[in-house]
Amino acid sequence: MSVSKYVQYNETGEALKLKSGNFTYDFKKNQIPFKKVILLNASMAGYISELGAEDLIIGVSSPEYIFSEKIQEKIKKGSIQNVGNEQKYDLEKIISLKPD
Repeated sequence: MSVSKYVQYNETGEALKLKSGNFTYDFKKNQIPFKKVILLNASMAGYISELGAEDLIIGVSSPEYIFSEKIQEKIKKGSIQNVGNEQKYDLEKIISLKPD
């Protein structure tokens, strides 16, 4: 099935295969739905907001580039952690948050 011109997915009985551009990702059905996600690129915040899935976010990189009021409020309250930026991620923090 096609999500857009560049994103397609194929669902089988036990797996979900996602193809985006030149990249292919395979997820076992028991791995989804994701419950805890970290956004390693601030531009992903718009997609998550559009899906109404801000409550799944536990960490973000470069929070100063995120313009969603809901996400910014969660950062201020501490329910979303800053995990660094694209030049230097805080790997210890990312691991400690245990994302899906």
